[in-house]
Amino acid sequence: MHDNLQFIFRKKPPKMDRFRAMEVFISVYECGSFRKSANSLGVSNSTVTERIKALESFLGVTLIQRNSRRLHLTDEGLRYYNKSVEILREVDRAESEIKGSPESFSGVIHVEATVTVGETLIFPLIASFLEKHKNISVSFSLINTPRNMIEYGTDVAIRLDYVDSAENWARPIYDAKSIICATPEFVENRQLPENPGDLDPTICLGVLNYGQKTPRRWQFTRDDDVARLAPTGQFYCSSTPVLIHAATKGIGIINVLDILVGEQLKSGQLIQLYPEWKSKTRTYYAVTPSAGLVSPKVRTFMRHIGDSYPSTQTTVAVKTGGVH
Repeated sequence: MHDNLQFIFRKKPPKMDRFRAMEVFISVYECGSFRKSANSLGVSNSTVTERIKALESFLGVTLIQRNSRRLHLTDEGLRYYNKSVEILREVDRAESEIKGSPESFSGVIHVEATVTVGETLIFPLIASFLEKHKNISVSFSLINTPRNMIEYGTDVAIRLDYVDSAENWARPIYDAKSIICATPEFVENRQLPENPGDLDPTICLGVLNYGQKTPRRWQFTRDDDVARLAPTGQFYCSSTPVLIHAATKGIGIINVLDILVGEQLKSGQLIQLYPEWKSKTRTYYAVTPSAGLVSPKVRTFMRHIGDSYPSTQTTVAVKTGGVH
């Protein structure tokens, strides 16, 4: 008996999502083939095959016997199938009880974003979320650079252009485009060229990337035409809000993401120049670690953020990303 206990405590099972493996195993049996199961689950045939092999290796038994025409369960496979169905049914029941209704959500959601994005894109949406969910609090951290979400206990982070880990899931929330703008007074007595690439670079203000001393170049397209410009104006800055403020003071022309100058355009402080010229779309994502463990309140917050900007091209969540 003592030896058996030693064996149990020494043995380290391989890393495997056992619930997911059960789901794949059940799907293969109920679909009648690996290919049909893969189609049903939205994964590759090889993924299904690897999951079943890993499960059989973990259990130390053959669960499925198959040939080129059909498959059937072994005696061990049939017993495991029945137990898996029972276990997953209990898991579903427990999740339903925990999730409850949106009105019952409570607790704190830890959210982080860079200063500019947080103040401009996310903060305006938090009030309406809190109004709907009286028992939820939001802890909102504004940071200079992205940081490790798990290390800092972050539930949702706002990222631009990419998701930095396959372990993270994301929901697209806004498709931003750069636009060229200035005050009406600044351009009133100037004869601007037809192509923005021909603008006088000395009247164009630049955004500095982190650690750089030369401002970011501009690039726009119109049909097959490409406009490029290296700004050399009187002012460069790593803070986009400061650069926008400089433009409203009439210091020069700026090229910034549209979402960041919405209020200035609406009020007439700034006007958009060259609207027919387009920039590369840059997508903001709401990102959360390990989608399989996303709490209902976090999932609801991400959906609220994603649904608040109808201009987003992708409105359905997708892996890397998305949580449904």
